[in-house]
Amino acid sequence: MAALKPVFGWKKMRFIAFGFVLFWISSSAFASHPAPPVFSGEEVRFEVETNYFQTDANFKSTWGEFVRLDDGNTMRSTQLRLAGKYFVAPEWALGGGAVVAYSESNNAGQGLTNSGLSEIFVDMALTKDWHELNISPVVELVIPIYTVDPTSHVVMIGEGTMRFNGGVWGDLDVGFIDVFTYLGFSVRDDGRSNLVNWKAGTYKFLGRFRLGTTVSGQHTLSDDDFAPSPSVRDNVVNMVNAGSYLYYEVNPEALTASLWADLNFAEKGELRVGVAQTLNGANSAAGFSGHVALTWSIGSSRAVRKKRSAEDFEVEIAE
Repeated sequence: MAALKPVFGWKKMRFIAFGFVLFWISSSAFASHPAPPVFSGEEVRFEVETNYFQTDANFKSTWGEFVRLDDGNTMRSTQLRLAGKYFVAPEWALGGGAVVAYSESNNAGQGLTNSGLSEIFVDMALTKDWHELNISPVVELVIPIYTVDPTSHVVMIGEGTMRFNGGVWGDLDVGFIDVFTYLGFSVRDDGRSNLVNWKAGTYKFLGRFRLGTTVSGQHTLSDDDFAPSPSVRDNVVNMVNAGSYLYYEVNPEALTASLWADLNFAEKGELRVGVAQTLNGANSAAGFSGHVALTWSIGSSRAVRKKRSAEDFEVEIAE
């Protein structure tokens, strides 16, 4: 890399790295991180994550009204999430990415499948420490590549609408464990309801492992345009999603619990696995999900490089 510095310079190299991250590598409909974002000394971080969701039931319009899909119907969705972040500074990160999805519905023995690029996104995260408390605001813009066509006979691979998400993570080290919370919102286009999202959980480091548990909720803040006539949406999901409310639902509400674990298997590598189960809700799919993610970091941030350079200079002077 040193040989390239006279040609490109650090500024151009950082710009190239960020451009690569932005266009090559998002967020998914049901794949959100179970814990606060991690800020460390690297300059670029890549992540590949696979998420799987399976459902054979819905929570209907009344909270807690659990109903199996008709005729033993099922729906499955798998999403490959390719993500990256560029650390402008140790406390400020820009990111971007894409989601490739595959969905399968089984409606009374008749199977439908669909796959493709679902959505892309850009995001930004900041962080600030006050003693043992860390606060991290995050914002995200999700741009759909796949959009819902109510007249088609193709199973859905995503929400199919533009979304602006924002929120704040709080992480407090209380000694033997860390406790964290998240409170945020999701503003959705195309007449979809706007949502409030929250999370609460704990985690503990055990050597190279980090073990955690998270409870998350989603609540409707404003009515969907189809709230007065939800049967219009129901007719579509009955036709292509085997009746599942995984996507295209009206005024969704959900409560989910998850268990997850991280393993730092190398200086710059991390493996994360997790499982989740919906506990309750309304106008949403009831089911099981799991994810596996691999994270790899390269380089070090400008502040870390500057600190290391200063330390090296001090050592040379001392010698």
